Amino acid sequence: MNVSQRKQLLDLNIQAWNGQYQLPLTSNLDSSLKKNSAFVRKLKAPFQDGEKMANEVKSLSLEKYLSEIVDNLIEGFSLTARASDVYATVELVSALHQRFQASFTEALVARLLFCICDQGTINPDSKTEIIFSKLTVLRRLMRIFTELYLVGLFMNESSLRNSEVPFLLESPDNKSLMNTLLEQTLMFFLNESIIKHNLSFVAAYVKRFSWVFFEPNSLLSSTTQTKLKDEIEKYTMKAISLCEKLDRSLNKLLVTSDRTAMKTGRENQRDKSSISDQIHTLRQMKSSLEELTTMMGLEMPSCSALDANDKTSTSGIILTSSHHYWVFEDESDRRFYEMFPEPFADPYSSEDSLSSSEKSARPGLESRAERMQKLLEKLDRCKSASDVDSLAIVYFQEGLQCKASDKHLMRHMLANSNQHPVKYYSRFLTISQPLLKSIKDEIVDCLDKKLRIQLSSAKFNLKDIVFFCELIKFKIVPTFIIFHKIRTLIISLESRSKYFEILSIIFDNCGRVLTRDKEYRIMMDEMVELIQELSCSGTRSFQLRSQINDLLMILYPPKVSQRDEIVKETVNTCFLKQVLRVELNLDSIGLIKRILASINFESSESFCTVEQLFTQPESLPSDSLQLVAELLQTSFPRWFVASTIDKIMERVSIGLEDNNYKMSHKRLADMRYLAELCNTGFFNDHLVYFVVNLLNYILFFGYSDLTLKTMRNSSLDPPNNYIRILMITTFLKHCMRSVHLVKSEGERLDYFLCHFDYYCSNKGSLPHDIRLAILDVYQILGFTGCLKIEQGLIKLENVRGNVLRAKHTPGTLEDEEQVKLTPSDTDHLKVASALEQCQSSDEQLLEEFEQRFKETMEQTKFDRSIHKTNLPAALPRVTRHSDIPNVTKENSNVKFKILSRKDKKTASSEIQVPHDALFASEALRFVSQRRREDDRIRKFILNRMKDTSLQ
Repeated sequence: MNVSQRKQLLDLNIQAWNGQYQLPLTSNLDSSLKKNSAFVRKLKAPFQDGEKMANEVKSLSLEKYLSEIVDNLIEGFSLTARASDVYATVELVSALHQRFQASFTEALVARLLFCICDQGTINPDSKTEIIFSKLTVLRRLMRIFTELYLVGLFMNESSLRNSEVPFLLESPDNKSLMNTLLEQTLMFFLNESIIKHNLSFVAAYVKRFSWVFFEPNSLLSSTTQTKLKDEIEKYTMKAISLCEKLDRSLNKLLVTSDRTAMKTGRENQRDKSSISDQIHTLRQMKSSLEELTTMMGLEMPSCSALDANDKTSTSGIILTSSHHYWVFEDESDRRFYEMFPEPFADPYSSEDSLSSSEKSARPGLESRAERMQKLLEKLDRCKSASDVDSLAIVYFQEGLQCKASDKHLMRHMLANSNQHPVKYYSRFLTISQPLLKSIKDEIVDCLDKKLRIQLSSAKFNLKDIVFFCELIKFKIVPTFIIFHKIRTLIISLESRSKYFEILSIIFDNCGRVLTRDKEYRIMMDEMVELIQELSCSGTRSFQLRSQINDLLMILYPPKVSQRDEIVKETVNTCFLKQVLRVELNLDSIGLIKRILASINFESSESFCTVEQLFTQPESLPSDSLQLVAELLQTSFPRWFVASTIDKIMERVSIGLEDNNYKMSHKRLADMRYLAELCNTGFFNDHLVYFVVNLLNYILFFGYSDLTLKTMRNSSLDPPNNYIRILMITTFLKHCMRSVHLVKSEGERLDYFLCHFDYYCSNKGSLPHDIRLAILDVYQILGFTGCLKIEQGLIKLENVRGNVLRAKHTPGTLEDEEQVKLTPSDTDHLKVASALEQCQSSDEQLLEEFEQRFKETMEQTKFDRSIHKTNLPAALPRVTRHSDIPNVTKENSNVKFKILSRKDKKTASSEIQVPHDALFASEALRFVSQRRREDDRIRKFILNRMKDTSLQ
């Protein structure tokens, strides 16, 4: 219906309201019940021929059926959807208005408004089907109402205001009926709970009648147009603010869901469905608002969360790259990971390509299983992207794809242990992603489970990790799975060294993509911050900090220009290095002292050069370290010497934490340097204190005590690592002042040597060169050591017994000539006298060590007895007087009763234990003797078993 037709109907309807026009009727009106009833029934359904229906209005007598006509018209309005039906309805209603005027039109309009109000009252908690059904009826009624208004059926508003239409009762008298109706219905559509369903109708409604609302026309006055435009603009602004609110809510939900999934490694199905619903709603609102804002001249809201999600969801197969080439190393890599052919284009001619049914029917052709096996073999031998592309096309075009083939393909990709073809497997999956999506998801889940198993066990499968990284490059793995793995590895980096290896492999294979791709960059920045926070913690070991620096170096390698850059040294720096590294000798030391004394420490260049030379002894000749120490002592201020020694000590501590075999040369050079510094007399007043504390720090680092159990379980000092022995022997060999210590000072060093000897015996079989180095140190210091653990145990217990005997025996021996001392007894007495005069701190340390050793031995005996008899453990054979040494009668005995149970019978035995400490030492000696006997018997039995098996 065009504007001229509407204008013609408008004029006639207005004249009918004023009584100036009435529809021309035929001379004889037909009052038959059949024809009138048939006409009324037609009004219930949509009809297209409005002119025919209008002619029937002219020829039929319908006065008695007005109420039925109104009811049937309202029922028919709710079913009228097509444009032709709407225009036919408008013509019919206009004809009825022109014939019956106010008696018909007022009843029709009142019923129509009541119906609109009823359909507009929707409970947000109702089912979706009910909401949709009511909105559908409301949309149709609103269109009919607008069309009738445009042809002048609502011009007489005075009579309508007397009706009991709810929203007309509250509207002011000066407000247009059309304006009131639009305002109420549009405000209803602003309900947040159902706006996702009705915003599209509002946009379509405004678009359909935009020429009425926004363009000058003769149907509406300018005042009415302005009011209606204001209402629509107000509604549009509220819809825009609601859209922005929903976008912020979606963004918050996406962030929360991503973080939860990243921490748990699983997607929450409730969050996933909620996100899907919000995305669907927001996408519909955005599409509708694009039309509204364009017509109203308003700015479209920015839906950043929706745009980001759309980019993420459409990044499966990229035919044209939207990323910069610098995400990958070169153009060939970018093409391999981002450029794909048309997935199902057939490169072969129709003659060569036969359907699977034809091939299976022809004799002599290979079966599907055989062809599938050949395809997998070719896939394993791929060398370029074109090879993979051709195989993917063959897989789909030659009739190979089926559920069994898909499963066979998945099993082959997961079972193959060769890591070379994994990148081609990943490209094959990406090209075939539309049809192999389920297989792709199963492969990702399987690799996810395998990585979880690797994190919680000692297994290490390099192929699975590399396969996982290749799938990341093709964007097949979900983001939350990627960063859940990385976050778990970073948090647990300190607990296991294997986590560092796995993380290094992931960063080495796909770190460039993770740090540069827009999809991963934000989350990866958070992971890098987590790594840096882990490194900045003061409680972390040097080894962990070094591993973190390696990870950051993998992620952000230095530029080629930085690697190739050569630092140019000044003439002064080159001169000082040449003097100390080449020219330093006994003849030139005097001249070099004068040169170093003239150095200006206020110059940063000179200070840094000198500090670097004197704090890196590995860069100096080992023969000149004595002269370097002399230069440091005589040519520099004391604060500089103390600063240099602090840095050397820090290097020693870092070396113990790192325990890197490659740094052994530097660590030994540091010990030689410290020994030469001791020889120069810098520690005159505190030499013994410095030496003993340094050696104890090296020996006891990482141990709570020196027991065999803790030594074997130490990660900082494995059993086959002898660097601590080399460091201690290097220091003692070159520290000449330790040989000339007086008796009171040498006792502390002897006390340390007892523990050092026990440490060496716990190391087991030592290499020959290290054994000779230990013997040389013992010879220089006059100490008799034991390089076997049994001898070390006996010697430590004898020393303890001698100390305790010296404490408990009143006075001294009167007849020293009657006692003949063996060389070992002489050593024991020497050490005992030394230990007796040590300070209280050393005595407490010895007592604590011996107490822990005794508890360990008793626990071992208890476990062995429980394992054999399941009875309470008794002291080993202490009731035999032949095993107990002669005890003087002066010492009273302590009585004990031991309870034992056998065959539900309880028996007790009484033993007497000496009061002094000799009992413990003899018991330990007896334990070591029994252990040797057990070892001898065990070896004898094993030899007999071998001989029997050979026979």
